[in-house]
Amino acid sequence: MTTSNDSNKRKIGDDFEKQVLKKLGSKFKKTAGSGSVFQDGDICHSRLAIECKVKNNTKSFSITKKELDHLTKQADKQGKDWLFIEVNSEGRIMVL
Repeated sequence: MTTSNDSNKRKIGDDFEKQVLKKLGSKFKKTAGSGSVFQDGDICHSRLAIECKVKNNTKSFSITKKELDHLTKQADKQGKDWLFIEVNSEGRIMVL
């Protein structure tokens, strides 16, 4: 069951993905189910697997080993490069 807190987190994540898509341009598309359906990242592109994360608990950049392993595995499976895009608690967007 989805709680209102889960719904709010999903909306924040969806809004961030929309913001990223606007900056990336028309060759990038949102993945169905935000990547949960096809397990191929939050944003689709012919050459990139892209994961977007909202990290409200840090002022710096952070990626867990689990997040990195998942993204690199998906990119390798698809023969693509990858991007990890994060917004931190200060609203700074950073890319790895």
